[in-house]
Amino acid sequence: MSLPELERAPGARWIDIHHAELRNARALGILNRACAGTLTQRMARDLATPRRFLAAGTYEPVGVRMTAGFLVRHLQLDIDGTDLGGPVASVLKPVQLLVGDGWLLSAWLPSRLFRGSSTALEADCDGDDPDRLHLAVGSSWAGSGNETVADLAQLIRRELEVASGHRTSAL
Repeated sequence: MSLPELERAPGARWIDIHHAELRNARALGILNRACAGTLTQRMARDLATPRRFLAAGTYEPVGVRMTAGFLVRHLQLDIDGTDLGGPVASVLKPVQLLVGDGWLLSAWLPSRLFRGSSTALEADCDGDDPDRLHLAVGSSWAGSGNETVADLAQLIRRELEVASGHRTSAL
């Protein structure tokens, strides 16, 4: 839905943004309307800035919280045109979550190589991860009985674990 529609939407509002798009005042102003005026430049910078360690904590006095999750992809690289036998690499895809009162912003940060060949970062050109996460969370949310953005953040982290193969789906 459009941002004006989102401003008036009831329930938990989730906005997924590209981290590079949150670096100007116009984008911050537009998002701030959907965030009930509590989004600050510092929050936006922390959400959208890749760091060695992800940001976490609470922004007082408004009580907005930063948390994070990871999608992990284990890729086996192709050797001589075959799908088997190549080295395995683990690629971490960090997702920062900024959780406010009735709203949640998520930002996918650049992928990182955890282990293996740096060729894996080039091989992992799967840009559908945000869409798949939205679909998984949406299908789980419907029957979960969850209502708050804190519940939404917890469900997002759980679905990231499921997609990474670290947990089985509860539904």
